[in-house]
Amino acid sequence: MKRGSLLSGRFSVHRLARYCLDLAELCKTERVVPVVIFLHEGNYPRELVLGGDRHAYLRFHYLVCDLPRIPFEQYRESNNIVARLNLPNMRYAPEQRVEVYAEAVRGTHHSGGGWRETEQIHRLYRHLRWA
Repeated sequence: MKRGSLLSGRFSVHRLARYCLDLAELCKTERVVPVVIFLHEGNYPRELVLGGDRHAYLRFHYLVCDLPRIPFEQYRESNNIVARLNLPNMRYAPEQRVEVYAEAVRGTHHSGGGWRETEQIHRLYRHLRWA
């Protein structure tokens, strides 16, 4: 079984819908935009429809950022620190692994942070890389 298929069991569109409804009620708003960033491949439900034979009474869907489907080359020179740190979560050939991680770490030097922030990012990244 592929790793992505194991992890896809963690995502629940029902739980996301509940969270969004609770958030809307708590904040007294109807303006909630659910966004899900997938780090691993998997078969995820893209919407939830509750209803009967005649009507759908609740339709819920969300915006998707499916990182494993995005070619890393698209963001390899991005000034966006979040995009650069997520390069290893994007699509690349196995032989590009070292290059991808190098580009991600290199991006932290261009993030505008000081030495302390850069060191913290590098420590976090080394920890996440093996998680």
